Amino acid sequence: MSLRSKLLVLFLAFAVVPVLALGGYEFFASLRAVESLVATQNSRVAARAARALESRGQVLESDLLLLSENVETQRWLGSPGDSVRSRAAESFMQEAWGRIGAGYSGLTLTDTMGRRLLQLGSSRQNGRQDPERESLAPIVRPIHELHTGRLLGRIALRPQVGSILPLDLMGSGLGERSFGMVVDRSAGRTIYHPRAGISDQSLAATFGPGFDPVSLERNQGTFRYQVGDTVRIAAYARLAVLPWVVVISGAVDEFSAPFVAVGRSTVMVFLVVALVATLLFGLLLRRTTRTLEELTGATAVVGQGNFSPVLPAPGRDEIGRLTASFSSMVAKIRDMVEEVRIGRQMAVLGEFAAQMSHEIRNPLTSIKLNLQKLARARESGTIPDTLSRPLEISLREIIRLEGVVRGVLDLARTESGEATARSLRLLVAESVEVIADQAAGQGVEIATTFETDQDTVMAHSALSRALLNLELNALEAMPGGGRLVIACRREGTKIRLTITDSGAGIAPERRAEVFRPFQTSKPDGTGLGLPIARRVIEDHGGTIAIGDGPAGVGTTIAIELPVVAA
Repeated sequence: MSLRSKLLVLFLAFAVVPVLALGGYEFFASLRAVESLVATQNSRVAARAARALESRGQVLESDLLLLSENVETQRWLGSPGDSVRSRAAESFMQEAWGRIGAGYSGLTLTDTMGRRLLQLGSSRQNGRQDPERESLAPIVRPIHELHTGRLLGRIALRPQVGSILPLDLMGSGLGERSFGMVVDRSAGRTIYHPRAGISDQSLAATFGPGFDPVSLERNQGTFRYQVGDTVRIAAYARLAVLPWVVVISGAVDEFSAPFVAVGRSTVMVFLVVALVATLLFGLLLRRTTRTLEELTGATAVVGQGNFSPVLPAPGRDEIGRLTASFSSMVAKIRDMVEEVRIGRQMAVLGEFAAQMSHEIRNPLTSIKLNLQKLARARESGTIPDTLSRPLEISLREIIRLEGVVRGVLDLARTESGEATARSLRLLVAESVEVIADQAAGQGVEIATTFETDQDTVMAHSALSRALLNLELNALEAMPGGGRLVIACRREGTKIRLTITDSGAGIAPERRAEVFRPFQTSKPDGTGLGLPIARRVIEDHGGTIAIGDGPAGVGTTIAIELPVVAA
């Protein structure tokens, strides 16, 4: 995987995915907020309805106690064959029913065998034309003998909805589609439901087959269930007197539509932001990695030996600074390779010079002596004058060839002997004294400036010859006169010597070639003066460089040498 792909994957993993996850979290958090709102409001309604139903349930329990634990009912059920007690009990029941019957649809009294002994009102649930007069499922209580606890029979009261249930409270849940219901937790059935056909059914039929009755074991709470495609939130509250639970149910989708719309808009905004960020990051990444790819290609070019690769334009960022550093590094490597190449040339020249001293110098000396003998013979008239010019040319070229051989020997020679501490001021003074007459004859003014007295360097005798050679080159650059300035100043642990002439100067493109052997622009030059000077100065631990003179006129040669204690 490329670097661009890795960075893009990291951006998607740690930037885009978290943004989209945050958008999704906000969306679902808004839906949970809706459910929490519905549950909170319904919990308040369920608690109030349960408190109201609690007081009415106490009345129901007292009515059941009145009808089951009175003396007449106890006697009748204790002696079922006694007609006198039967008539007395029926008379009591009729009288009691007249007082409490307005809130109930029917009363049924049965013995232990389940035989009906008394029926008041209706035993069946009436129609649903009047919801408040609709009957609930009968409330059945066993009748025990007061003294022995023996089971005597059962009594069942069928309450009317309006008399027992606080319908106004149960219908005040959050939203138009909310409603209240009552379930019997002991029987696991629905006692009341506002929708037809659901009352007196199992809890599984009311809340779905996955409903767990354990959800109703606490005094109050909430649960979530689904009817068809509708998700509903129900809050419940238990009664203490009766085993009933008031449940207030509300539809979530009645309130979630605006939240869903806002949530979808939020998700879309997050998605657009993520896409735009990804696009911008991809463009920036492509631009950045393209520069890196160009640098990588440049390294391959450098690795193949080409030290002039095409590099991207350096910018102000880290990649731009890397490009500038790489360019500087390549330039230094190019210079180092060039120095190594020149060093190899020097080594070859050294071997060549060693052979030349034996193979060329002695025959060259013999030829020179013979030519000089012929020159003397020409002067005495022994040789015709027609041979004078060829003889002069041959003798001049032999002398020039001797200079080349001598220069090559100096270039390849390793300085022998021990270096001594010398004052650079004195070395310059000695060399200036040598060239003083020649400078005066050319009309060249020599000026020396020394800004420090701490100018002691470790020097061989070759350093004096190198300085003299550089000064002679400066004179040759000013054949019609000029000014030669030699300045010296201390820079830290080094001393800097500059030799500046006011001649024609050296073109920048030729400055890298002047230190190569046999590179010269002089008709009679050998091209060995500057290479020898560079070799000597580097042997002394220094450096030499060529630049323009002041205001771009002439040439300045700068030499740096390490300073030692006097």
